[in-house]
Amino acid sequence: MKILKTIIVNIFFYIFLTLLYIIFFEIISRTVIASTTKNLDIFKYGFNKNLIFEIADLTSFQFNVNDIGLDQKKYLNTHLNKKEEIINENKENLIIWTFGASLTYGYSCGDNSSSWPGELAKKNTKLKVINFAFPGKYSDDSIKNLIHNYKSKNNLKPNLIIWAHRDEELLSIARGIKRNKNKINDNFSFQKYSSLYTTVLSIDKTFKSNFSIYVVLNHMIDKLEYVSEKKFDRKKLTNNDWSLAIKNFELNTTEAIDLANENDIQKFVILSLFTSDEIYGSEAKELLKPYFITLNRLKNYKNVQIINTIKLLSDEEKLNQDSFFCENKHFNLKGHKLISDIVYEELLIN
Repeated sequence: MKILKTIIVNIFFYIFLTLLYIIFFEIISRTVIASTTKNLDIFKYGFNKNLIFEIADLTSFQFNVNDIGLDQKKYLNTHLNKKEEIINENKENLIIWTFGASLTYGYSCGDNSSSWPGELAKKNTKLKVINFAFPGKYSDDSIKNLIHNYKSKNNLKPNLIIWAHRDEELLSIARGIKRNKNKINDNFSFQKYSSLYTTVLSIDKTFKSNFSIYVVLNHMIDKLEYVSEKKFDRKKLTNNDWSLAIKNFELNTTEAIDLANENDIQKFVILSLFTSDEIYGSEAKELLKPYFITLNRLKNYKNVQIINTIKLLSDEEKLNQDSFFCENKHFNLKGHKLISDIVYEELLIN
């Protein structure tokens, strides 16, 4: 009996000790987040169910703490009562923000490199292009970066946003649906979950909704998984897998469009960057069908413009498409200059 009592006391002691550790690290986590964001609302996270906490970039301590209820009130005041006005900090220049992955980040072909946002900025001294693209990013990453950087006081607010996401949306298949897990009620063909796993997902959701330190640790694990993830076989993917990846893209993109319209950004441009296998590869064309069907829906949103670069290539450019890429299938200097020419003409001349 005495041994049983000792075991029970020890169990409660370790549970209590574990809770103390969790509370301690949670307080530290929220303090760090509050100091970097200058937003004390993080201390209400888990209590105020309108609060959303996201990590835009952990390496540079970029966090988003948003009160959905407050944002809705601000939107109503701005657009219905006309009490507020978005003021561009530099009216003489045209500020452009670009988002995408390696094809937009550029500099992938050694000395014969550039980036199309950089080349675009060279075309007119009135253009100020801020490139938020980075290799390995997809729309899950960019929507968080967009929210964070728009709220930051360190950046000039954009007149135009160029959203150049497409092929890298495959990353949502490799990594699994993360950000929009609650909005997409289906799984990839190789991720059909058991009832036990569904329970684990429910617990995971509860923890993410209440503990900032859990969100941080989960983010770190996701990044480690990405670094070590194995290449999946595209041939084993079903049409439904592709459709789910594009659905994830659509949800992130519509959120970005809504943010742009709420803040009176003049135009939201969805840029489809052509690839070498798209020009002649029948498989690539087939797999891109859900993407272009989605673009047909998105073009009906307010202030949205679609630029499909492959349709704007001449026959000669299509024949010489290899000259726009280096061996790793990324744009070389010539390719980036071509894209900047297309964007400049479509946006600022036509």
